[in-house]
Amino acid sequence: RERQGSTVNAVLLVCGSLLCFAEWPTYDASEGWISQGLAYWPVTFAALFVGYLQWDVLWMLYHSSLHFDELAHHLLFIAVTHYVLWGRYFARPFAWLSVTELSTPFLNCRWFLAATGSKGRAYDTCSLLFASAFLATRALGYGMGLVDLWLARDLWRPAHWGLYVVIA
Repeated sequence: RERQGSTVNAVLLVCGSLLCFAEWPTYDASEGWISQGLAYWPVTFAALFVGYLQWDVLWMLYHSSLHFDELAHHLLFIAVTHYVLWGRYFARPFAWLSVTELSTPFLNCRWFLAATGSKGRAYDTCSLLFASAFLATRALGYGMGLVDLWLARDLWRPAHWGLYVVIA
């Protein structure tokens, strides 16, 4: 069930990401970094994302499958997401950060096939799709997003100091 929840979350975030990308032309450049409340979709999908992370932490605690690295990762992202939602910061980066979840359904498909001993053509296909989506979104897309973040630094510098912690 944990993998199913992860896949549903990933699909929701990718759909949300596409809505966020579509929203970019509707607000000026500064709205994408420090929002005045015009950016709608990032708030909706960031709230769903943090809800999933909280659920997943409870799942790990309940099933005693807690690993320190996973807990630290989840708690860090929960804190960052709450801070960003509080200040309505980074509506623009949320789009490219969320699209990275495109690789998750393929990772989970690959895991399911491996766990059931079905390492055949379907497994190879899922592995290739996972690797392609991972490289396209997490390497290329994320890299382009970091360049966008740096080029727009004058737009987000006036924010509270906590945003600098988020960036770090």
